[in-house]
Amino acid sequence: MSKRKVIFWLYIVLLHLLVALLVHRMSLIPRLMAKFSGTVVENTSLYNALLPYHRRMDGSVPDGAIVFIGDSMVHALVTSAIADKTANYGIGGDTVAGLIDRLSIYESLAGARAIVVSIGVNDLWWRSNDEIELLYRQLFSQLPQQVPVLANAIFPVEEKFDFPDGTNDRINALNSSVAAVANEHDNVTFLDYSAEFTSDSAQLDPSLHIGDGLHLNTRGYQLWIDILRDNLRAVTSLQVE
Repeated sequence: MSKRKVIFWLYIVLLHLLVALLVHRMSLIPRLMAKFSGTVVENTSLYNALLPYHRRMDGSVPDGAIVFIGDSMVHALVTSAIADKTANYGIGGDTVAGLIDRLSIYESLAGARAIVVSIGVNDLWWRSNDEIELLYRQLFSQLPQQVPVLANAIFPVEEKFDFPDGTNDRINALNSSVAAVANEHDNVTFLDYSAEFTSDSAQLDPSLHIGDGLHLNTRGYQLWIDILRDNLRAVTSLQVE
């Protein structure tokens, strides 16, 4: 094989590797589909599978429960370790856009003692900070205005685990803008506990995640549970165990 052909095939291989990397890291194909179709295609098979169960569960949620809504951080949270009456509507992989789409099925929100929201990290792959901020504005407006809401800051990540450099800078900027939106609502309290989860290198503390730079381990969840319990005591008139 000639040198020119070798160079050509090396170029083809490298080009395919680059395209595969872009598709993997940036969800390029579904992002393009979303842009051109105007539909929310980031909703996963898990999202679609859990919604029927959530609809069936919601009618049994007692008034005065604390309702947790969000992504995988909420999905794996043992909410009964925080209070005696809770409902967990976390869905792994969900986004702010996906959460807004499913809000209408949770009639229990109107009678909740408090609503805890943790969402947003997955949106980083789909849209700009400005777009995410607008979605948060819509989310806070659609939640019952008479119910206290604890809106959690997006956790930091450990960027060496397949996150672009500067992801934490972007998260910090987004948390600041969402805090400002939360302050426009009398019933929304924004919780920014980032410092307690951040290492000296300004990343998610390795001792607090499962080894993927994102999801909390048992120690990380216990820290978060303590934070949530303390803050729920502050915004609810009833004792949080």
